[in-house]
Amino acid sequence: MMRGAWWATVTVAVVCVAGSTSSVLGQTGEGGDQATAPTLTPGTLAYDRSMWLGLLREHGKIRRTVRHTEVGVDAVTESEDPMVAAAITDHAFAMQRRMQSGSMVRRWDPVFAGLFREHESMHIEVTRTTKGVRISERGEDATSRALLRAHAIGLSAFVRGGFDVSPDETELFAADAPLPPDELTIGGIDHRFLLESITAEEVAALAAAGTDVVIDSPGSAIVRDATVKAGLRYVAVPSGDAAGAARLVRSTLESAEAEGLVISFICAEGNVLGGAWARYRVSEEGAAPDVALAEALAMQSLDPIEEARLELSLVELSVTSAPE
Repeated sequence: MMRGAWWATVTVAVVCVAGSTSSVLGQTGEGGDQATAPTLTPGTLAYDRSMWLGLLREHGKIRRTVRHTEVGVDAVTESEDPMVAAAITDHAFAMQRRMQSGSMVRRWDPVFAGLFREHESMHIEVTRTTKGVRISERGEDATSRALLRAHAIGLSAFVRGGFDVSPDETELFAADAPLPPDELTIGGIDHRFLLESITAEEVAALAAAGTDVVIDSPGSAIVRDATVKAGLRYVAVPSGDAAGAARLVRSTLESAEAEGLVISFICAEGNVLGGAWARYRVSEEGAAPDVALAEALAMQSLDPIEEARLELSLVELSVTSAPE
């Protein structure tokens, strides 16, 4: 399966269950009031729903990287918040158990219905990380792989949008659709972060999905020409000039925020976008240095020396940017 335009083939999905994390995110009663919440039993649908709502509420603290393979999906979902990280972990293992047993949730959702219908042809491995989980999903046939892709892309939409997307029905991913590009999703951020250079067809699909600006590093003539053809603004950020990259990314982000525009970052091999993004996050959005650093690392643009320098820079920046 080759990569190509795919955004039109799937919209959004939502996380379905969580595990025994009542002490992590807390159970909620009507209107999200923890004080009035009943005591729920872990493993029940009511408990899982309560924990799912907790993850939706905390979606801005989550980041997620999805990589599609010929046989399935590899994903890493993490949080710098230990409580949220624990909830992510419990959710992942709960989902694995449900898939193994065929214990269905969200029966009205076509993707979830398909996942549980085809569960015997899917294999899901969950591995704990220090901040969440790494999940490897494999399908034995084209139908099961398409369902896994739809679910994975949809969960990234949940991380991005939280309650804004949770009521939406998940669209099926076409079994013969091109392989999607690898992507990082940062909770609560509308901007997109593609982790490899993309095709002209994918640029057009990004435009159709709402992208207004493309920041491309280190830069590709194919992406540039396709961006101009699609009527989008194109910003190239070549490698080798971290200071220049920081100024360019900052000015582009500032104008995008002022105009309500969505940016797609193309974080190809050799890109210099991570540090610029992290500095903007700390100075302008008040992100914690450890959160911004983790996002920069996920954008795959830092070597160990650059990481150490950026970490120190972000701490200093957080002090100078703090309101008096």
